[in-house]
Amino acid sequence: MGDVIVLIRVMPEDVGTDIEAIREEVKKRIPEGVRLRGLETKDIAFGLKAINVVVQMKDGAGGPDAVQQSFEKIPHVQSAEIMDMGLL
Repeated sequence: MGDVIVLIRVMPEDVGTDIEAIREEVKKRIPEGVRLRGLETKDIAFGLKAINVVVQMKDGAGGPDAVQQSFEKIPHVQSAEIMDMGLL
């Protein structure tokens, strides 16, 4: 098995949500064996911002889903969605 790169978009509950606090919590929730490759705040619309998280991990059953689900449990996060995934 090789490594995969996964792009996960983390959406806050609303415009007033502290994006920096969510970014810091995302960093803390990266599981062991998963490498953070990128963290970028993107403007979506009407002042709403999303966080694009790029991680690298071993290709295996449930890996990306577990990371995505851990991000969804962050306070003030509306959703975390796997946007793209590819083999290295």
